[in-house]
Amino acid sequence: MSMTPPAEHELVREGGRVVTVGFDEHDNLVFTGQDLGAYVEEVFGDSEYEFWYTVPAERIAEFAALVGIDPSEPIAGLLARWKGDERFAELQRRMRATGWVRFTCW
Repeated sequence: MSMTPPAEHELVREGGRVVTVGFDEHDNLVFTGQDLGAYVEEVFGDSEYEFWYTVPAERIAEFAALVGIDPSEPIAGLLARWKGDERFAELQRRMRATGWVRFTCW
């Protein structure tokens, strides 16, 4: 099952983690992440873990306000303000706290 957005922009590439962001065919903002390696295998029993955060298209302006970016240029804002593993960890905390950013994984 692939939920990879058509146009991806890299937010994180550190250690065994890669996270990209882009828009899907419904104009939702989608973060696609993949963790690889021994630690992942120890925790999850598999050496690969994939996850997605989906911001509904109708809530992108609200999301932009929450994370301090321009709603008319969310990708550029995310790349400028939230690039890197430590910053993405904080962004994840904020997304989870909303109750409306959808999280899926396998």
